[in-house]
Amino acid sequence: MAAIEEVRRARELSKYSLLSKPNVLGVGYGYKEKAGRRTADLCVVALVRVKLPKSSLAPRELVPPTLDGVSTDVVQVGDIRALQARTDR
Repeated sequence: MAAIEEVRRARELSKYSLLSKPNVLGVGYGYKEKAGRRTADLCVVALVRVKLPKSSLAPRELVPPTLDGVSTDVVQVGDIRALQARTDR
């Protein structure tokens, strides 16, 4: 299991390369999910519009399974859109 500092460092070193991939909207860190359940393993998280099967992606479009020895996870978040700012405050 990776320590939080290792995960943060891996995220910082890889965020721009991950964000350059089509479909990747954001990069963060958190707990890895397997079969819809959160595990105790910290990882770098790639946020994608749509989670696609690996077979439909070119090798350069894939999020690698590890970054600097830290596991990765791909999480589908859908379309992100800015909302109007609140003006009632």
